[in-house]
Amino acid sequence: MSHAASSLSILQRLMIAWLNFQFYTLLCIVTISFAIVGLSYIGLHRLVTRNDRANRRLIRRTISWYGSFVIRLGWPLVTVRFVDQDPDAEPPFVLTANHPSSSDGFLMAFLPLEAVQVLNIWPAHLPVIGHMALIAEYLKPREMPFEEFLAAGSRLLSQGVSVIAFPEGTRSGFKQTGNFHGSAFRLAMHNRVPVVPLVIFGNNAIPPRGSIWLRPGHVVVSKLPAVMPEWYEGLTPFKLKTQVRESILQSLSEQSRQREHA
Repeated sequence: MSHAASSLSILQRLMIAWLNFQFYTLLCIVTISFAIVGLSYIGLHRLVTRNDRANRRLIRRTISWYGSFVIRLGWPLVTVRFVDQDPDAEPPFVLTANHPSSSDGFLMAFLPLEAVQVLNIWPAHLPVIGHMALIAEYLKPREMPFEEFLAAGSRLLSQGVSVIAFPEGTRSGFKQTGNFHGSAFRLAMHNRVPVVPLVIFGNNAIPPRGSIWLRPGHVVVSKLPAVMPEWYEGLTPFKLKTQVRESILQSLSEQSRQREHA
């Protein structure tokens, strides 16, 4: 028994070592490739079209393409599945997701729509990603007055661009999903657009909070049915964010039970 446990432990360590070697080697290659090719064709597109709206759309699409590559670099030790429970809902949306890991932003590449993310302070200041996010008009509510955030988000929604927020504000890791901040919900209610709950399950250790080391696992991103404006009519932002958080917690609990009995 002890020998088997020891062998399993060694095997797990080898798998983790290989996963991280594979992922970070490929990540460097993919990042450099996208930086060279992506910036080149974005610059060329801007010169040819001279259309700022079309160029920003292309930048957002390029960021999404980059994310879709990144989330597949850990295969087969890390697999990711997207479940859309409401494929007929019409954007733009305000999408609100739980936030268990630093990989969550990359997982948004599964969403088949033009979108920007609401950023915390540190991702907005990363050398390459932060610059691209700035050009793509990602929102930074912690670095702007709420009225400025509301105006910028409203302008994007009016252009058909969805807004993705992680209303916990910081990663929860293995802890229970934290309380939600209300800014994204106030933005949705101000513009009368659907609020779409997103549930991220299984990536608490991909990587764990405070570490860059990935662990093998299976991740599921679930897009729940949209909360339509007529459904939240008369609610306060506090009640709306509470209902959305409860629906996310219920989905997480169901997925946890399913995985335990699988």
